[in-house]
Amino acid sequence: MKIFFASLLAMTISFYSHAQITITKSIKDFGAKGNGHTDDQDAFVKASEFFNKRKGHGKLIIPKGIYIVGRQKFTGEENNKSSVSYTGDHVLDLRNCSELIIQGNPGAVLKHKDSLHIGTFSPVDGKAFKHNIKDIFLKSEYARYGSNVGNLVFLSGCSNIRVSGLVLDGNAGGFIFGGNWGNGRNPFELIHYGIYILDSHGISVSNCNIKDFCCDGIYIANNGQELKTYKINIDHCKVNYCGRNGLSWLGGEDIRVTNSEFSNSGQGLVQESPSAGIDIEVENTGFCRNGY
Repeated sequence: MKIFFASLLAMTISFYSHAQITITKSIKDFGAKGNGHTDDQDAFVKASEFFNKRKGHGKLIIPKGIYIVGRQKFTGEENNKSSVSYTGDHVLDLRNCSELIIQGNPGAVLKHKDSLHIGTFSPVDGKAFKHNIKDIFLKSEYARYGSNVGNLVFLSGCSNIRVSGLVLDGNAGGFIFGGNWGNGRNPFELIHYGIYILDSHGISVSNCNIKDFCCDGIYIANNGQELKTYKINIDHCKVNYCGRNGLSWLGGEDIRVTNSEFSNSGQGLVQESPSAGIDIEVENTGFCRNGY
């Protein structure tokens, strides 16, 4: 009887602990409007902070609507040798989260706002720096000229995350372009990705439409030789008109892509090498193993 009641108590505690750490929120609970013109960046920042604080364990619903997002700060004037001209914030910025569902209802669109800066800009006055310099990204004296937009969905150190039902619109055509950065016909190979997955496992991306990013639609990476990125599943996704690649797999193991298409890479305003539908290319002293 003692063993029975001890087991029953443990089960009860486990049930209530699970009940306490599982929660469903709408992005509108954080103040988002989704009306196609209101700046909803703050709502996504608050949602990220909320779930980061509880280490995930919940569900974020994004109802039908067009959510205008993205934020950028001119950091060049701070005279910090490590800062670039313009620094962009991620939209959904999730770190070390587990057991989290991000579900877009039909018609849910996250769209980067117009007039964000990408390319090379002067860190002194923020003006576009047009140039004919070959491989400017390799020249240390111009390191601070690069300007980033940020990513729509950023996952770092996460596990068991499901992202589904979203349209992710990078809106590259609405940006303010400086000089070129990278290799290609018209390269702007800076931070502007749809979904960026780093050192994470058990990630599922399904039924998403990802388009018009200056770099990649989906990026998967594993830093170093320790296995941190694995069991990544991409299913029923469409990635279109991204400047570099539809999908870049730079590191990790057990990456599975099914029923998806990656089209027109490098065929829009921005074109960078290699302009692949899918690019499998080991970086960060890592490995790419067991892909399907």
